[in-house]
Amino acid sequence: MGCGKSTLGSLLAQQFDLPFFDIDAEIELKEGCSISQIFAEKGELRFRRIEQQILDELPGGPHIVACGGGLPCFEDNLLRMKQKGLVVYLEVPLSILYARIQNELDRPLLKDWPAFEQLFLAREACYGGADVIINANMQPPELLRELQQSLDF
Repeated sequence: MGCGKSTLGSLLAQQFDLPFFDIDAEIELKEGCSISQIFAEKGELRFRRIEQQILDELPGGPHIVACGGGLPCFEDNLLRMKQKGLVVYLEVPLSILYARIQNELDRPLLKDWPAFEQLFLAREACYGGADVIINANMQPPELLRELQQSLDF
Protein backbone atom coordinates (compact mmCIF):
# COMPACT_ATOMS: atom_id res chain seq x y z
CA MET A 1 0.00 0.00 0.00
CA GLY A 2 1.30 3.39 -0.98
CA CYS A 3 4.48 2.34 -2.77
CA GLY A 4 3.34 3.67 -6.17
CA LYS A 5 2.37 0.46 -7.99
CA SER A 6 -0.55 2.00 -9.87
CA THR A 7 1.25 5.24 -10.73
CA LEU A 8 4.45 3.55 -11.84
CA GLY A 9 2.65 0.74 -13.64
CA SER A 10 0.61 3.20 -15.66
CA LEU A 11 3.69 5.28 -16.56
CA LEU A 12 5.67 2.19 -17.55
CA ALA A 13 2.83 0.86 -19.69
CA GLN A 14 2.48 4.22 -21.46
CA GLN A 15 6.19 4.47 -22.11
CA PHE A 16 6.36 1.03 -23.68
CA ASP A 17 2.90 1.01 -25.25
CA LEU A 18 1.79 -2.01 -23.25
CA PRO A 19 -1.61 -2.77 -21.72
CA PHE A 20 -1.90 -1.85 -18.04
CA PHE A 21 -4.09 -3.67 -15.54
CA ASP A 22 -4.72 -2.50 -12.00
CA ILE A 23 -6.18 -5.53 -10.26
CA ASP A 24 -7.99 -3.45 -7.64
CA ALA A 25 -9.62 -1.35 -10.38
CA GLU A 26 -10.55 -4.53 -12.27
CA ILE A 27 -12.18 -5.92 -9.11
CA GLU A 28 -14.20 -2.75 -8.56
CA LEU A 29 -15.32 -2.79 -12.18
CA LYS A 30 -16.30 -6.46 -12.06
CA GLU A 31 -18.05 -6.26 -8.70
CA GLY A 32 -19.63 -2.83 -9.21
CA CYS A 33 -18.53 -1.57 -5.81
CA SER A 34 -15.43 -0.42 -3.93
CA ILE A 35 -12.82 -2.63 -2.32
CA SER A 36 -13.95 -1.32 1.07
CA GLN A 37 -17.54 -2.37 0.33
CA ILE A 38 -16.42 -5.84 -0.69
CA PHE A 39 -14.49 -6.21 2.58
CA ALA A 40 -17.43 -4.90 4.61
CA GLU A 41 -20.16 -6.89 2.86
CA LYS A 42 -18.40 -10.08 1.75
CA GLY A 43 -15.31 -10.27 3.95
CA GLU A 44 -11.60 -10.50 3.28
CA LEU A 45 -11.64 -14.15 2.20
CA ARG A 46 -14.20 -13.47 -0.55
CA PHE A 47 -12.17 -10.44 -1.65
CA ARG A 48 -9.02 -12.58 -1.88
CA ARG A 49 -10.87 -15.15 -3.99
CA ILE A 50 -12.08 -12.43 -6.39
CA GLU A 51 -8.56 -11.00 -6.51
CA GLN A 52 -7.14 -14.43 -7.32
CA GLN A 53 -9.74 -14.95 -10.05
CA ILE A 54 -8.83 -11.61 -11.67
CA LEU A 55 -5.15 -12.62 -11.55
CA ASP A 56 -5.94 -15.95 -13.22
CA GLU A 57 -8.03 -14.24 -15.91
CA LEU A 58 -5.33 -11.77 -16.98
CA PRO A 59 -4.70 -12.10 -20.71
CA GLY A 60 -1.51 -13.55 -22.09
CA GLY A 61 1.16 -11.48 -23.73
CA PRO A 62 3.28 -8.68 -22.40
CA HIS A 63 1.55 -6.24 -20.08
CA ILE A 64 2.06 -4.36 -16.83
CA VAL A 65 0.02 -5.29 -13.75
CA ALA A 66 -0.38 -3.49 -10.42
CA CYS A 67 -1.74 -5.75 -7.72
CA GLY A 68 -3.05 -5.11 -4.26
CA GLY A 69 -0.57 -5.45 -1.41
CA GLY A 70 -2.08 -8.69 -0.13
CA LEU A 71 -2.40 -10.52 -3.45
CA PRO A 72 1.07 -12.11 -3.56
CA CYS A 73 0.73 -13.29 0.05
CA PHE A 74 -2.54 -15.21 -0.35
CA GLU A 75 -2.24 -18.95 -0.96
CA ASP A 76 0.06 -19.61 -3.95
CA ASN A 77 -0.50 -16.28 -5.69
CA LEU A 78 3.18 -15.29 -5.73
CA LEU A 79 3.92 -18.46 -7.66
CA ARG A 80 0.97 -17.76 -9.99
CA MET A 81 2.31 -14.25 -10.57
CA LYS A 82 5.80 -15.57 -11.35
CA GLN A 83 4.36 -18.05 -13.83
CA LYS A 84 2.76 -15.12 -15.68
CA GLY A 85 5.87 -12.94 -15.72
CA LEU A 86 8.43 -10.96 -13.79
CA VAL A 87 7.39 -9.89 -10.28
CA VAL A 88 8.79 -6.58 -9.02
CA TYR A 89 8.61 -5.42 -5.39
CA LEU A 90 8.69 -1.65 -4.97
CA GLU A 91 10.34 -1.36 -1.57
CA VAL A 92 9.66 1.77 0.49
CA PRO A 93 10.44 2.29 4.20
CA LEU A 94 7.47 1.52 6.40
CA SER A 95 7.28 4.99 7.96
CA ILE A 96 7.10 6.61 4.51
CA LEU A 97 4.39 4.21 3.34
CA TYR A 98 2.33 5.00 6.42
CA ALA A 99 2.76 8.74 5.93
CA ARG A 100 1.53 8.41 2.34
CA ILE A 101 -1.65 6.53 3.18
CA GLN A 102 -2.57 7.33 6.78
CA ASN A 103 -5.34 9.73 5.77
CA GLU A 104 -6.95 7.38 3.25
CA LEU A 105 -10.13 6.14 4.82
CA ASP A 106 -10.88 3.55 2.14
CA ARG A 107 -8.12 1.13 3.16
CA PRO A 108 -9.97 -1.78 4.80
CA LEU A 109 -6.95 -3.23 6.60
CA LEU A 110 -5.48 0.09 7.76
CA LYS A 111 -6.66 1.15 11.18
CA ASP A 112 -3.64 2.70 12.87
CA TRP A 113 0.15 2.49 13.02
CA PRO A 114 0.35 -0.78 15.02
CA ALA A 115 -2.10 -2.50 12.65
CA PHE A 116 -0.26 -1.17 9.61
CA GLU A 117 3.13 -2.21 10.98
CA GLN A 118 1.86 -5.69 11.83
CA LEU A 119 0.33 -6.10 8.36
CA PHE A 120 3.52 -4.94 6.65
CA LEU A 121 5.76 -7.21 8.71
CA ALA A 122 3.50 -10.17 8.00
CA ARG A 123 3.74 -9.51 4.25
CA GLU A 124 7.41 -8.57 4.05
CA ALA A 125 8.73 -12.13 3.78
CA CYS A 126 6.38 -12.77 0.88
CA TYR A 127 7.47 -9.58 -0.87
CA GLY A 128 11.08 -10.70 -0.58
CA GLY A 129 10.21 -13.54 -2.96
CA ALA A 130 9.82 -11.12 -5.87
CA ASP A 131 12.10 -11.55 -8.89
CA VAL A 132 13.33 -7.96 -8.61
CA ILE A 133 13.39 -5.67 -5.58
CA ILE A 134 13.72 -1.96 -6.24
CA ASN A 135 14.21 0.85 -3.75
CA ALA A 136 11.11 2.86 -4.62
CA ASN A 137 11.64 5.73 -2.19
CA MET A 138 11.86 8.34 -4.95
CA GLN A 139 9.65 10.39 -7.24
CA PRO A 140 7.92 8.58 -10.16
CA PRO A 141 10.21 9.90 -12.94
CA GLU A 142 13.35 8.75 -11.08
CA LEU A 143 11.70 5.50 -10.13
CA LEU A 144 10.73 4.86 -13.74
CA ARG A 145 14.37 5.32 -14.83
CA GLU A 146 15.58 3.04 -12.04
CA LEU A 147 13.08 0.37 -13.01
CA GLN A 148 14.00 0.59 -16.68
CA GLN A 149 17.69 0.16 -15.82
CA SER A 150 17.01 -2.76 -13.49
CA LEU A 151 14.84 -4.55 -16.02
CA ASP A 152 16.93 -3.69 -19.11
CA PHE A 153 14.02 -2.07 -20.95
